Amino acid sequence: MSMPRPADCKSDANVKPDDVHLIFRARSERLICFDGRGHKKWELAARGLGVSGDDTPGHYTGTYGDTPPGVYQCYDPYHFARGETITFPSGAVQQAWLAYGPWYVGLIGMEGQTDRRPGLAIHGGGSGLGTVAYDNENQGWVRTHGCIRLQNHDIHRVYQTVKWTLRKKHVAWLTVTWTA
Repeated sequence: MSMPRPADCKSDANVKPDDVHLIFRARSERLICFDGRGHKKWELAARGLGVSGDDTPGHYTGTYGDTPPGVYQCYDPYHFARGETITFPSGAVQQAWLAYGPWYVGLIGMEGQTDRRPGLAIHGGGSGLGTVAYDNENQGWVRTHGCIRLQNHDIHRVYQTVKWTLRKKHVAWLTVTWTA
């Protein structure tokens, strides 16, 4: 039991019975988790609006536009400790938890979506919000650089789901669509 391929995706996720399939319906701002057999596990509010996108959802071209549609694999679920810093490709150093909140799940574009971007992820937080980005469960909806943003209290569920799936040597898939 799988979702029909959305019109804006080039391929289907190759979901096996023990995998997890996340589907981000960007227009309706919902991230939905299904097990590999197609049974719905949970649903969360999410945003995919990028800082260089206009106010028309689905403007995903450019380096920092909205989250590009397509199939991704999730990798490297990570918990940022308060005060932990990261260095961006530009050389800029920032406290990771201010930008991403406490949890982060990396994404690999299976259709070339990440080729011209420094990286994409699912995360909480919110650059420019100060300690609100880490300390509050509902930190607001600041635009990203193309990532999928969730509220901090929700991203932990994604982190746990992906971490458990990868630990069992299975795949955590993500399909992003702006049309379905």
